[in-house]
Amino acid sequence: MAGPEERYTDNIAYCRDEAARASPDLVLSAQFAPAADRDRLMALYAFAAEIHRIPATVSEPPLGAIRQQWWREALAEVFAGGAVRVHPVAEALAVALSDGRHCGVRALMEEAIDGIGWFLDGEAYASPEDAAAKASASHGSIALAAAVLLAGEDIPAKDQLVIRHLEAVAAIARQMGPQGAGDRSRNEGGPIATMSERLASYCEDERQGDAMRAWLTDEYCGNRKGTKRLPPSLMPAIAHAALIPSHLKAAEKLHRDRMLTVSRFADFGRKVRVTRAILTGTV
Repeated sequence: MAGPEERYTDNIAYCRDEAARASPDLVLSAQFAPAADRDRLMALYAFAAEIHRIPATVSEPPLGAIRQQWWREALAEVFAGGAVRVHPVAEALAVALSDGRHCGVRALMEEAIDGIGWFLDGEAYASPEDAAAKASASHGSIALAAAVLLAGEDIPAKDQLVIRHLEAVAAIARQMGPQGAGDRSRNEGGPIATMSERLASYCEDERQGDAMRAWLTDEYCGNRKGTKRLPPSLMPAIAHAALIPSHLKAAEKLHRDRMLTVSRFADFGRKVRVTRAILTGTV
């Protein structure tokens, strides 16, 4: 049987793999965080991956609600500081957040759990603003939790809004692009429409699709200025927002039925953009 240290190493490796599959942009930004914080971010992002995949992995809404409650109870165990259920992400969180300095992230993680409940209810997006509000709950809360892990709870409210909103915009842009297309192909025929599927349905109307991309571009341009005032310690939580324009360009190509290929140069370009964001302090 593996000892505690070996088990923690295995759990963090699992979290790193899960996060990289689900949110490669976030993992790329996290590489610029201090070494002591990276495990915490990987555990957080693996938790987000578990939450965000719920709609794609259940056959009916009540089963999704059961999984939501399972994770609420898992978080209660994590923050109680005692024994936690046997799951690599729950166990990793219990260790990564064990020093008592991270209670502020619990409400944000619970908000993310609640945020995916909308996908179980079967509603459609009503507007770009509606999509962003929903993404703020399910994804923006995770970015803000990452910021709290990196810099503590005393983040000015205006900076919290910038981080939360930019991640909401980034999440929508990712799901409109090749990453979302991949998610849709894996979930094709699933009974509950995922975020990428609902965005694809909304953007089937060409005017709505064009308006969505234009609105996201405007929100990116308007909010990126706010990252200039963020302290360097917060940038690993949101530097990947620098990739929003690339995702939106790819989304437009997908909408026009053009073939997209992901090359090593494209991956190199992602790293360059995120690195530039870290160095310049703006996305």
